[in-house]
Amino acid sequence: LRSHTLEGRCWQPPLNVPAKQQCAAVLNYFNVKVLPEDIFSRCTLCNCENFAIVGGRDMRILWCKTNNYSLEDLEPDLLNYQPEMIDMNRRTLTGGTVPLVLTGLTLRNYRSYEEFYVCSRCGKVYWQGGHWRRRIVRNEFITESEPISEDSDDGIVFYDAESTM
Repeated sequence: LRSHTLEGRCWQPPLNVPAKQQCAAVLNYFNVKVLPEDIFSRCTLCNCENFAIVGGRDMRILWCKTNNYSLEDLEPDLLNYQPEMIDMNRRTLTGGTVPLVLTGLTLRNYRSYEEFYVCSRCGKVYWQGGHWRRRIVRNEFITESEPISEDSDDGIVFYDAESTM
């Protein structure tokens, strides 16, 4: 990049260090403040920033229908409930055309959340579960520039073409 930019306009993060440390260096160098509401503010599949917030009751009915479970057996209290945000026949948001994607929502956890975030472009469904909480904690480590533990699950180290291992 340096050959294509003006002198002083190209910055290189430290090399041969874990990716978390490189990320922290970039955030610190450019003085970027990442807030909790910034985490997962875009869809990880399509990068869309528009989400519909769907209530837990709608999602529980959709989950049962998608996974061929009887409402009578799993959610008898929802038998007479009329979904507000989801077209259950088409399995889309009401008025939408994109099928909803429930990947990761299981029999064990589908009742645990009262608010879901649905990407308006691709239909991917998100919720503030364990993955979201781990990202918040990891972000705090990175933005506070605390040392990253060696036993982290990151392990990724970037090298440039001129570095030696």
